[in-house]
Amino acid sequence: MDKRTCLLFPKFNEGFIMRKVPLGLAYLAASLKEAGIYVEAYNLNVDDFDGIDFKKFDFVGLTCLTPFVDEVRMLCEKIKKQNPGLKIVVGGAHPTYKTIEIFDELPLIDYAVKGEGEISFVQLVLSNESRPSIPGVYFRQTDGKVAGMPNELIDISRLPYPDQRIFDHGRLEERNPFRAIMASRGCPFKCFNCQPILSIVQPTRLRACEDVFGEIRFLQQTYGQEYFGFVDSEFPLKKSWLIKLYELIKKNDIRFSFHCNARSDLLDLDILKIFRELNISRLAIGVESGVQRVIDKVLHKNIDLERTFEVFELARRTGIKTHAHFMIGVPGETLSDMEQTLDYAMKVPAESIEFNMLTPWPGTAFFDLCTGKGFLVEQNTAKFNEKRKCYVSTDKFTNSEVEGFYMKIRTTLTSRGWTNSEDGSVYFRKQ
Repeated sequence: MDKRTCLLFPKFNEGFIMRKVPLGLAYLAASLKEAGIYVEAYNLNVDDFDGIDFKKFDFVGLTCLTPFVDEVRMLCEKIKKQNPGLKIVVGGAHPTYKTIEIFDELPLIDYAVKGEGEISFVQLVLSNESRPSIPGVYFRQTDGKVAGMPNELIDISRLPYPDQRIFDHGRLEERNPFRAIMASRGCPFKCFNCQPILSIVQPTRLRACEDVFGEIRFLQQTYGQEYFGFVDSEFPLKKSWLIKLYELIKKNDIRFSFHCNARSDLLDLDILKIFRELNISRLAIGVESGVQRVIDKVLHKNIDLERTFEVFELARRTGIKTHAHFMIGVPGETLSDMEQTLDYAMKVPAESIEFNMLTPWPGTAFFDLCTGKGFLVEQNTAKFNEKRKCYVSTDKFTNSEVEGFYMKIRTTLTSRGWTNSEDGSVYFRKQ
């Protein structure tokens, strides 16, 4: 009998709400299908868990980010109650970083995938072994110890295009009528709020621009897609790569709109003009702090704030709408630094700005710093939520002071005519 697999993206009520297609699972679904494996996929932020018949599956694959641990534990209990013989596999950032600990945090799981799963998960489903020797697959042995071997690096240009339609159960398309595209995985920069875990989860690789162009054309020809979101950490990583993609698009007369994220030091007027020619709808730039010392010595982001301001102004003059990301509560900054960041954010010529409280996720330099110095006020990382709480108290500020300043940002901006998003973190400039 053929193996039958179900992929699940857990429901999360704040911060990591994912109503659009979970691209990682869409890649996984495409790889399973390519191997001839039956697969269904559900995003539990929009799909009903109770409507899924787990008795008909042999494997269930669950995405597990750090804030998802408690939710995934509950899902495992419900799934095993329906089908005790079904094998539960977890993957994602949390089991990649805490590959051993995840078996204690989630005692009902059968396997954990460390790193990317397009090859290892497929091999696991096809295998008839209870303790397979597959790179990237970990399991608990009879003696209670966790065993497994490191994953192998994937050539991402050889993967099938992600199967995004598998998540369309009648509710996704109407809410998010665009398709996510990932031109690269990972990020070569070493900002303390992301690295080193990002390099562990997804080492930096750039797809061939011909491959990305092919995916765009495929989505247009197959589904009539007219809007895309490049979900790379930074787009583009290389100017020469973007120019080549641009030439392919113009040569084949393909038209679409898109949005993307980018570092200010990767942008110049040439790139902005290409973005405009390709009909960009929004360009998001991570600034994080309005204090150069914090950028250089604390975040290790290494961008120039004056140059960043100029990039926003260049984008405005080019006719591109921009969005700026900021964070407060960074270990190493002061309350005065937060005031300066708010001042910088209000002055930067962006159509919208976003504030989050720094959350020291496991695997980042800030997590190591906060645990080493006793800065954490919450030890259960599954409770972390960057949009509602601050989990750090240092010798320069308390978590309550950061939360108070977060509310001050709201009152300051709304009193000056900025409008607020539903979750409270994004502010739109008065037109």
